Amino acid sequence: MNRHSETRQEAAWLVVVVLAVAAFSACDDGEGLASLPEARAAAASASKAARLEVETAVAQAEAIDRPVVATGATQPIRAANLGVSTMGTILSIEVAEGDHVEEGQLLVRLDAAMAKLQTDQARAAAAAVKIQADQLETETERLSKLAQAGAIAASKSEQLDAQRSAVLHQQEAAEAGVKLAGRFASNSAVRAPFAGQISKVFQEEGELATMMPPMPILRLVDLSRVEVRVPVNERDLVRLQRGDRVVAHIPSLGAELEGEVASVGIELHPLTRSAEVVTLFDNADGRLRAGMFAEVEIRPSASERAVVLPRSALAGSGDERFIYVVDHCRARRRPVATLDLDDERVELREGVREGDVVVVRGVSRIVDGASIGTGTGCAAAFAERAVERTEAVR
Repeated sequence: MNRHSETRQEAAWLVVVVLAVAAFSACDDGEGLASLPEARAAAASASKAARLEVETAVAQAEAIDRPVVATGATQPIRAANLGVSTMGTILSIEVAEGDHVEEGQLLVRLDAAMAKLQTDQARAAAAAVKIQADQLETETERLSKLAQAGAIAASKSEQLDAQRSAVLHQQEAAEAGVKLAGRFASNSAVRAPFAGQISKVFQEEGELATMMPPMPILRLVDLSRVEVRVPVNERDLVRLQRGDRVVAHIPSLGAELEGEVASVGIELHPLTRSAEVVTLFDNADGRLRAGMFAEVEIRPSASERAVVLPRSALAGSGDERFIYVVDHCRARRRPVATLDLDDERVELREGVREGDVVVVRGVSRIVDGASIGTGTGCAAAFAERAVERTEAVR
């Protein structure tokens, strides 16, 4: 059987189906086979009756000004554990935990007796070397004149000149030792590097403060402004930039604060696919403490485009949400990933494309693969194609 014959046979079967539907609808009148238009109407009516009526909508992308929501904890804008750069006994701690201090204010005083002795020793050694250097300078000048007059060998003058150069280097080393000892003496006092508040005092008066291993004496924090560092997924990260508006809710205070994005991370974590975003808030009244839980809502200045559908299009629950997409008059189930926009709309992040026809009403009445009538002429178009194919064969 050739291809033309197969096509004619297939069409003939289709004619039989269509005409049979029409004959059945007209049997009460005893008129036998219906006319071709009546067959067309009967086929469409029968097809429609077998299909579920639902409401559909075409998935379309729209601009969304959706905030980025994350959680984190407040942190001081600056913090430092303060210690010493020399070894000594703590004579006095001039502040207590919770005290406010100004930049340069004296915080801790060490016993400077040892540092003073070291400074005096270095100065004495430097003075002795200087005297030796002056003596060699005078002797070198005297022997140089004698060597020029031929009274002594030139080698003796050269030897003394080399000794003088060595002593001059020793003098430089001694002077550097004096400066170093003076530096150690000045480090016997610990001062505030910036204005802030004493968060913690780690040691007591009378204890030995050491440089190696390093042992902090106290902790200073600056809470005039606070940071909240939050992880943001790479999809949302591209919409953020420095200066974007931020609103933070502090549950423990029942307060909302306004701030801004201070920086957007440039390196993503390989497992979470997120980067750190630093948000900044003023704390002039001092209500915020370090470590408070914060719910942060970042308002990006740039919007994004995404597919949006009515919430009624969703089926399933929890992480197993799905929709039905109409494909050739049949409902096809597709799992989706969604984000809530409001009480009536959701954003489809995965599982649907712009232009897909999606069931938005009557979802609970259908299953995957169900034949549906959508009010878009799907069933009528099916019957029309059947009749047209019959006529083409004739």
